Formats: sequence, structure tokens, C-alpha cells
Amino acid sequence: LQTDYAKNGNSIVFVSLLRAQARNGKMNETIAACEDYEATGMFRDQLDWTCGKFYLQAGKHQRAEPLILRTVEAFPRDAWRRLDLAMLHARTGRREEARTEFEEARRLERLPFVREVMFALELIELYPHDRERMLEARRHLEKALEIQPRAAQAKQLLDRLESRL
Repeated sequence: LQTDYAKNGNSIVFVSLLRAQARNGKMNETIAACEDYEATGMFRDQLDWTCGKFYLQAGKHQRAEPLILRTVEAFPRDAWRRLDLAMLHARTGRREEARTEFEEARRLERLPFVREVMFALELIELYPHDRERMLEARRHLEKALEIQPRAAQAKQLLDRLESRL
């Protein structure tokens, strides 16, 4: 069913199904659906980006890379796509490329609280064992929450960071 949605061009429904599966803890099914989509040989930016993000989340970096690169090439001024590329580089040990992409993502992002979250993510991804950097990441997340107290992503990330400190 999911592949039918992908093949027939109903990207919105397919992306919604993928996100629902992942949210319900069915990452294996989500990855399988993305693999089926990839096998169609079709290029749909939103699907590439969504599947690239799920591959990244699942640690399937080789599968994620071409999809994320393609979506960044299609939308080079999109801060969120740049952020995903930065995360990919960080998780594959390409620290300099990661730093460059994190900086570009922050430069492109208009919302100050999101820039703070992005800065915290950079520190967490690049320096996971450096306590001082983790404390700096905490400060960025706290600042993000001062700016936008209802920022759920910042709150979740801060809670996860606090459990590590």
C-alpha cells in the first residue's frame, strides 16, 4: 500500500504513513517502505528527504547520504536539509564538513530559537564526550527555551542532555 502511494505520486500520504510507523516504533517497516520507494527509481524531494532522515536515524548512513545530498542540491537554501547533511557528516566522522554544514544551517535559519537548537545539536554531535561542550549545549537549549518556551524539540533535547550530564 505504501509503495503504491509513493509510485502514484501521493507523497503527502506516503510521508504521513512513514512518520506514523516510525512514531509507533515500527522502524524496520519504515526502512523497508523507504527501500521499496527507492527501488521505484523515482525522485520526489519530500520522499527522498523523509527516507534520508529515517535512514540517518536508523544508522544506515550509506543509504541516507545520496538521498540527503540530492535534497540539499535541490534546495540548497533550506536550513533543515543542511542540518540533516551536517548530522550525516558528524555521524560518519567528517567533522570539518559537519561544522561547515552546521554553520550554513544556522546562517540560513531565520528563527533565533531554532538557531540555538542547531548550535546545541552541533555541540552534542561533534563533542559527545566533552563535558564543557555539553554544558555549552545546555546553555544554548536553555536560551532557545527562553526565546520560545513552548519549543518541544528544544525541551526534549534538553531533557536527554540533562540525563547524560
